[in-house]
Amino acid sequence: MGTRVTPSAIHFADKALAGVPRLLDDLQRLVEDRETADIVFIVGREEVPIYAHRLILRA
Repeated sequence: MGTRVTPSAIHFADKALAGVPRLLDDLQRLVEDRETADIVFIVGREEVPIYAHRLILRA
C-alpha cells in the first residue's frame, strides 16, 4: 500500500477524496488475504469467513 496518487484519481473535485478508491481496493484485498490474516471471524448462518489483521483492528 502506497501513498501515490494515480493520474486517474486527480479528477476528483475534492482532493481529500482522491485516494479513497485506492484505499477501498487495498482494504478489500486485506479482507480476502488468508495468508497474512491474524484472525478469522466466522459470520452469519452461512459461516462466511472474514479475515482480519490485528494492526487494523487496533487502529
